[in-house]
Amino acid sequence: MVLTIALIAALTASAAAAAPITGDYSDLGYQVYTCFGDSISAGFGLADYVSGEKWRHVDGSYPVMVADALGVKKYNPYSLSAMRTVEMRMFLEDDFYGDKVTNHVMYYFVEDTEHTAQCIEKQRKMFRDGIRNSDLLSLQLGFNDVWFTMLGTAQMLGRGEVYTGVDDAQDEFFGSVDRLGLGKALKDGIDTLQTVIGLPTLLPTIILAGVQAKQQYFENYKTILKEIYALNPDVTIAAIGYYNPVKNLRLGRPQGLLDLDFGQMNDFLKEMQLDHENFYYVPVEETETRFETTLDFDMHPTEKGHVYMAQQMLNTLPKNANPLPPVIPGAPDQPDGTDTVCSAFTDINTMEWYHNAVHYVLQKGIMSGTTTTTFSPDMSVTRGMMAQMIYAMEGRPATAPNASYRDVPSTMYYASAAAFVSANGIMTGYDGNTFGPEDQLTREQLATVLRSYAVYKKKQTTKTQDISSFNDASSVSFWAKDAVAWAVASGLMAGRDGGMLAPLDPIRRCEVAQMVMNFNTVL
Repeated sequence: MVLTIALIAALTASAAAAAPITGDYSDLGYQVYTCFGDSISAGFGLADYVSGEKWRHVDGSYPVMVADALGVKKYNPYSLSAMRTVEMRMFLEDDFYGDKVTNHVMYYFVEDTEHTAQCIEKQRKMFRDGIRNSDLLSLQLGFNDVWFTMLGTAQMLGRGEVYTGVDDAQDEFFGSVDRLGLGKALKDGIDTLQTVIGLPTLLPTIILAGVQAKQQYFENYKTILKEIYALNPDVTIAAIGYYNPVKNLRLGRPQGLLDLDFGQMNDFLKEMQLDHENFYYVPVEETETRFETTLDFDMHPTEKGHVYMAQQMLNTLPKNANPLPPVIPGAPDQPDGTDTVCSAFTDINTMEWYHNAVHYVLQKGIMSGTTTTTFSPDMSVTRGMMAQMIYAMEGRPATAPNASYRDVPSTMYYASAAAFVSANGIMTGYDGNTFGPEDQLTREQLATVLRSYAVYKKKQTTKTQDISSFNDASSVSFWAKDAVAWAVASGLMAGRDGGMLAPLDPIRRCEVAQMVMNFNTVL
């Protein structure tokens, strides 16, 4: 049966520019916003979206527009392509390990083998801290729970097979993705869905698959809410609703089957709104999708669709009745917002980008002031200082009283630290039995040190990224290229102004503070 696209005229017309957000929402009082969702909230298909990269601020996505309009101090983009309520439960429950489709979901759509069930378990702390430390959450999950099931069921029935359950139907769909690729698998699934819906003998099976998928979704969503409120009973939740991804197709008889499925899921969220005082349903039925403007079977929102979703969420949110100070790694946690950790230092500006990181390293005892009243954020860091920081992160374990290096006197504060990092392969000395404790550490050298420290800590060290987009990438020393690429890919190191890595420049104390905090909280 040939697909009929109702908005065929849109295919030949140029896409209209998305209208900006209207209204002032900065006085609603939200300060820390965390978004949990799938590829829709991750910004799949937008110009700034990068396949395989997780936890990104994707310009043009509706959560980023919401964060900007609210003027929040911290935004956590915890969305993964193809994530379902199943995977969200895995982040929140220690004894829940997903289903047999979980590894399919993470591998095929995020294209990163680290997004397996085991990796999700390792990232539970990040998700839970995001809930604890936020006064606003948005949940945009469930679309894939039902959509994958319906497409997989159609493909099974189209080959004359027997429907054997939600997991098998989704497994069938991902098998199609493996064989054909995502776009062709979607087209194949939609073509088959269109055919089988029109056959009276197969329609009850499609309905049964949808009912079973929704029942699992309902149960998972309720469990997710229970876990969220256990972590943060005062958090405001914006529950993003659902739109029919193929509302402009004629899918045989009866018309409106998919509207019924996603409409029931919207009704469920409306019921949840009645049961929870700080839970708000966000209707998004009129979201414009790429399927309406292209022929590539992409059901994700267009730029205009993201603006619409952001506007809908902003219009739904109430004024925050329980304003909280931002609680993020290293940030002050006093009720009145006073940072007693940094307040003794006259050169720490609370508005600077490094404030939270400096707070973190001071609070953890990793760094201290250069005097009783100064931190000296722009001062360069020496090798001896860096060795001491790593030694402090390790709890200052007992070691030899001094290193064997002839330029490290036993009376120096970094003597035990130099011995420790050397013995464990984290930092090495020079020829002539010297350590160079007073030598300035460069940015590329710090990347190398942190990678060696990651090996010692048994953290991941395999990520990499093409750094050629940096204007001075060619100046990275050959021996440091892998470490710098790893540090950038892992979110430990960012470029300086002008798209520069500045690999040979001395690393500043404020930069070290940021990279150390990232090492401990992100890696």
